[in-house]
Amino acid sequence: MDVQYPAVVSDLAAPGTPIARRRPSLKLIVAGIAALLVFVYLITTAMGTSTVYYLTVSELKAKGAASYNVPVRVGGRAGDGTILSDAAAQTLHFSLTDNTGSLQVVYKGIVPDMFGYAKDGHYQDAVVEGTLQPDGVFQASQIIVKHDASFAAADAQATAQAGSPPVSGKQQSR
Repeated sequence: MDVQYPAVVSDLAAPGTPIARRRPSLKLIVAGIAALLVFVYLITTAMGTSTVYYLTVSELKAKGAASYNVPVRVGGRAGDGTILSDAAAQTLHFSLTDNTGSLQVVYKGIVPDMFGYAKDGHYQDAVVEGTLQPDGVFQASQIIVKHDASFAAADAQATAQAGSPPVSGKQQSR
């Protein structure tokens, strides 16, 4: 009994023969374009909501009455000698300036630790979040202190220079 094997047909082309390429289907192309458009839309909307982080004092004042009682963030520098604090009432009064205009700010709450320290003769920048009242006073609900990476309070620098011993977390028992 003779067994015959069928001829093996190879998918490989003979050497020197060009290989035919399959084109992607139209459905795949449309799905890829749709996914790309959704991705671009999501990135664009995310960037649009975060691009205007805060207004300057001058920009806020230029809006006039349209800016009254509308939540907004305003950036600037605390004016020299304008910071007045009432610890009992937890109220802070200061003037925020952008060198072209100033804005009276009232903040009620716990003041951030770094607020009010000066470096090179100037207070650091701050962003206040709140609403401008018709009387021209900005009622802040939050203060965000801005400073560069090298900024440190004078007390922290003095402590570091004095070489205070590290604090141990262990307690000794008798």
